Amino acid sequence: MRREWFTALIKQVPPESCRTTGSRRVLAELIQECGIGTSERLIWWLIHDAGIRRLPGPARAGINMGLATSDDAVERRFARFRLNEMWASDITK
Repeated sequence: MRREWFTALIKQVPPESCRTTGSRRVLAELIQECGIGTSERLIWWLIHDAGIRRLPGPARAGINMGLATSDDAVERRFARFRLNEMWASDITK
């Protein structure tokens, strides 16, 4: 019964809020407008069960995609044959 009540409230949320950002925005709307708080996970399940779909958002690209990597300017050789033969660290940005 509680789930049906929440589903009815979710369907009353304006479509631009519900279809753009999903359960987080719907939960914020319910808290702001109705003063009702619940878990975001419950809201997500209710949206999913009600068949409400989000609008597709922009494709996300990797942050470092296409970023050139630096060459090994000092010709470091890290292959060692014994334990604790060489210790190294890198503080470059």
